Amino acid sequence: MIRGKNEDTEGSTLTPGFETLQRLAALAANGPANRPWLTHIADTLRDASGADQVRFVYAEDRDWVTCGDSRCGDDIGTGKTGLWLIQQAAQQRNAPVAFNIRGTRVEDFVLARGAKGREFIATRIPTSESPSEMVIVRGPWKDGIKPALLKFMDAARPSLVIFLERVLNAARADRQRGQKSALANAAEVLTKDEDTQSVLENLATAMSNTTGYELVTIDLWDEASQKITSRALNGHRWQDTSLGHTWTDPSGLDLDATAGESARTRQPMLMPDIQSDTRCSEEARHFFKWIMLVSAIRVPIIFRDKALGSISFASWKPHTFPPEEVEALKGIAAQLATGLKAMQMYRALAESREQLAKYAKQLQANTEIEHRLARTDALTGIPNRRYVEEVIDAEHARVLRHGGPLSVGLLDVDKLKAVNDEYGHDAGDEILMQLAQLARRSCRKGDVVGRYGGDEFLFVLPEANLQAALRFGERFRTRVEKQPFRLPKGATLSLKVSLGIAEADSAAAQQAPDLVASADAALYRAKSVGGNRVCFEGAANAA
Repeated sequence: MIRGKNEDTEGSTLTPGFETLQRLAALAANGPANRPWLTHIADTLRDASGADQVRFVYAEDRDWVTCGDSRCGDDIGTGKTGLWLIQQAAQQRNAPVAFNIRGTRVEDFVLARGAKGREFIATRIPTSESPSEMVIVRGPWKDGIKPALLKFMDAARPSLVIFLERVLNAARADRQRGQKSALANAAEVLTKDEDTQSVLENLATAMSNTTGYELVTIDLWDEASQKITSRALNGHRWQDTSLGHTWTDPSGLDLDATAGESARTRQPMLMPDIQSDTRCSEEARHFFKWIMLVSAIRVPIIFRDKALGSISFASWKPHTFPPEEVEALKGIAAQLATGLKAMQMYRALAESREQLAKYAKQLQANTEIEHRLARTDALTGIPNRRYVEEVIDAEHARVLRHGGPLSVGLLDVDKLKAVNDEYGHDAGDEILMQLAQLARRSCRKGDVVGRYGGDEFLFVLPEANLQAALRFGERFRTRVEKQPFRLPKGATLSLKVSLGIAEADSAAAQQAPDLVASADAALYRAKSVGGNRVCFEGAANAA
């Protein structure tokens, strides 16, 4: 029931639905941030509102996904286009909307307040990650949607926002959240605007606003000539003064040295005391003292190991550049790299309408771009640890609900340190990129492989029992052993890997992280006996 009077110990009357709202708030704030708990919240919302069905919609890697209550499941009865129509209707009206679904068609949109003859209500859940999140409720409301129901849904929305923020990994620093919001549509802007310089200046301004660095400069780099081809500065009070012109003129102040080093090494350059940093020219250091600049960091813009340029973040305040801040700035550079590469590809395909339309379709949804970038490893181009852990959580929940096998495989490159020591870290990075692509090609449809950290890769193998996973692991180990891996200077070397395999038990009683821990234990055993082998943990191992 939505309404109902509850008495506290002093006899005062609580607000309608207060206990339910309090419970929702506790579930949202304290429960595990995964789909099973979202299903639990959907059950609570369904029972409290008297609805027949409750389903959440939120943006994931490449598409919108739905998560429903335990009674009715996830399928809402319409496809991606229908979800888009619902989201647009709610966004345009800036209020809950009511509608019907006939067959798979979504129609009869009206404002929910006072609506009659409608089965469904959609309410937006405005998270910081994207505008796509919403809750869709179906109930026996053809005779009219009562104001009390909408009042309850509105009161419950803050708790739903909190939980979906957590599910979407939005509990990051404000800088990182703002960074994704500001740059999510960089690819679209760069492909549609002919004035690249103006677009880069706007993007630099967005980066300055979201990171707190007063001066942000984007340099585009030509690897053939080893020179900066263009430089864009964020909007600033002296942008059009002689100081600004000195800063942005590549032929004037010698900033090319640090830009070139960052592009060549593919590594960020940290300059906590830029006025004394000898990597900068004497002329540049004098200029920094003149304008009282204190700290700066230059981050390379890399796409598939190709240097496209660099971004300089500079400040009049001292910065020590802790690792989490460096990672956040690298994330900004990765997003801009995708946008710049998209611009190059878009213009190269401009004469082909069919190819242009196909590429434009790939870039049409800002939310899809944002989530894909946030879940992709910048070096290898395959999913990162965050995304793979989400996949394991989802597959583990599927096993809990429907049964069936699930296995994971944790891979580690044998003696990669020796390769780095002998040939350099660029060679190690090149090998990891080639290994990642080989792993991606070796997966079945439905399997997922991601970079788990360093030289570790994690395979998620749905519908694969321990025996099938072991066969997969052995096939891949053999394939790696036979594959020549190219080094940056043209030579090749052979590589060996070790894998640890683990299978979820039949009841999936262990938690998803425990499954990875079991694979890690098996990997440790494989490495401890010399490597280049596949070991396992699981029910069969216990037997």
